[in-house]
Amino acid sequence: MTKTDRRRRRRFSYKYKARIVAAIDAAPRGSKLPILVREDLDYSHIRKWRGQLARPESDRMRRRFTDEYKHAIVAEYDAAPRGTRLPILVREDLAYSHIRSWRRQFASSE
Repeated sequence: MTKTDRRRRRRFSYKYKARIVAAIDAAPRGSKLPILVREDLDYSHIRKWRGQLARPESDRMRRRFTDEYKHAIVAEYDAAPRGTRLPILVREDLAYSHIRSWRRQFASSE
């Protein structure tokens, strides 16, 4: 599969997520799969979206991180011994991709 053959990652609006989750929840048992197929979704989308929709509106917005916060987290992560870094990511609700991209950001600004 070449790079051009890959599907583009889709982004779903809050209204779309709410509409689809409501449709799945209202559908009788055994008739949820056609909705997922029609919308080209997986049930993991629905599970994730239920959690997102249950959060307060202020938590659903995209987070913005200050440079000071980024530097502090990257420094803490790098100082932690291997095997003890995951709890830092969990505590801050981050993924390793955040750390990696912030390192690149710092390297390009130097």
